[in-house]
Amino acid sequence: MWAKVVRTRRPTTGDYLALHARYSKALAAVKPALLHAQFGSTGWFALPLHRLHRLPLVVSFHGYDASALLRQAVWRSRYRELFGEVHAVTVPSRRMAARLAATGCPPEKLHLLRYGVDLHEWSFRPPAVTVEKETVDVLMVSRLVEKKGVLDAIEAVAAARRIDPRLRLQIAGEGEMMPQITECIASRGLQSHVRLLGFVPNAQVRELMRASDLLLTPSRTAADGDEEGLPNVLIEAAAAGLPIIATDHAGAGELIEDGVSGFLVDTGSPHLLAARLIALAENAALRQTFAGAARHKVECEFDLAHSVACLEAIYDDACRARTVAHRRMCSMSVCEKGDRNG
Repeated sequence: MWAKVVRTRRPTTGDYLALHARYSKALAAVKPALLHAQFGSTGWFALPLHRLHRLPLVVSFHGYDASALLRQAVWRSRYRELFGEVHAVTVPSRRMAARLAATGCPPEKLHLLRYGVDLHEWSFRPPAVTVEKETVDVLMVSRLVEKKGVLDAIEAVAAARRIDPRLRLQIAGEGEMMPQITECIASRGLQSHVRLLGFVPNAQVRELMRASDLLLTPSRTAADGDEEGLPNVLIEAAAAGLPIIATDHAGAGELIEDGVSGFLVDTGSPHLLAARLIALAENAALRQTFAGAARHKVECEFDLAHSVACLEAIYDDACRARTVAHRRMCSMSVCEKGDRNG
């Protein structure tokens, strides 16, 4: 909720005081070992709580907080303040780590923490090679916002269908661009070939992936600078065995290797997406090869159990540092008392 407030308007002093009072009361009652803030903006908001309650602070950056907000001088200044006091900063991609390091985050505080998936829940099922289908079903799972590149996806499918009319697109998600996207579909006469599914629960997303042939993720940088971190849907699709076509945006290239575990194209290039759609629609064996390579990558780097262990190690280190600092303060206090008595 706080992240939404920060994105949509400048919070008032009253907003800060009211939220800090509520959080401070909760912290006093719960007595946690540390604070973990999701998004850089909430990390900066948590600084007074970190100071008041003397709790180590861990902050996770995800997307807009390491892209759109960095365009604002006020947030660059706030982040430098945050980086000076935070114990650890986690990021989902090396690209984001480099960006925050350039903004002033000490490298020793940066930790690569991959978004992990449960490899049992997202079990692997390779694409069929021999079964001929009347359609090639392309899936897109995203919020309907500019950085997701939905309009590029529609343009790509419209172009690809001129060569392979079997291609169909289903888009699971909702958002502010729904009217614009609906109009785009109608203007290209794609009402029978592009379906807007609206919000889809996560369990149903897995079923959609099982029933689809390709995943399309054409992310791009929005006009305000907003970017992805590393879309979870890419990791889930790779784990499940759904071949992927994506844009080389944010951290996507750290999961998908072009021509090895999927197709990766330049952002804002619907014609390239269309060419890759045609290539995979006509080559079931290549779809199977990509799926196997992507699953192997997930097993090596995006296993939820490993991500949890990494986060727990960060927590343990933060708590040890707090204990050492507390003992040092107590020791200094004893020494000062002794000096006064002497």
